[in-house]
Order: sequence, then C-alpha cells, then structure tokens
Amino acid sequence: MQRLDREMATKADLERAVATLIKWMMGSLFGSMALMITVMTFVMNYAPPPQGRFAKPEPVAVAAAPVTAQPPAIIINIPPGALQWQPAPEGAQPSQRKH
Repeated sequence: MQRLDREMATKADLERAVATLIKWMMGSLFGSMALMITVMTFVMNYAPPPQGRFAKPEPVAVAAAPVTAQPPAIIINIPPGALQWQPAPEGAQPSQRKH
C-alpha cells in the first residue's frame, strides 16, 4: 500500500499540471492568432492585383454638364396651430379616397 501512495498524484501535482496545460493552451492560442494576422497582412499587402474579369475597369472621362443657375428654394412657414382639425360643415360629402 505504501508503494501505491508514493506513485499516486497529489492535489498539488494535479493543480500544477492543469496550470501548465492552461498556460500552453493560451500561449498557443495567442501565437496562432499572431501568425494568422501576420500572414493575412502579408497576403493583403503583397498579393498581385486581380486580372481578367475581376479586375477593376479603367475610369472613363465624362464631360460635365454645364452648371446652370437654379432658382432659390421656396420655403413655406406654417405657424403652430394653423393646421388644427375642424369638423366638416353640415351636409358635406365624405371623401372617396381608396386606402
């Protein structure tokens, strides 16, 4: 029984193993993220421009139309309270609007 006790892992051994695993997993995660960002930056900055049907078309020069003076905008000011609801007069026909 004493031999079995010496070979069994203690609570401290298990905690140390878990801490080491977490440390390695987090280091691997951050390292792989840094590598991925580096590769994507390289690819996006140094990749050749697209050829063929995915290439951007050359800009076409278009003559601008002559600018004509436009009349000033019409501004209508309606004072508050001017658009209040009022009942229809006696005998008025209801409107025939379609909804």
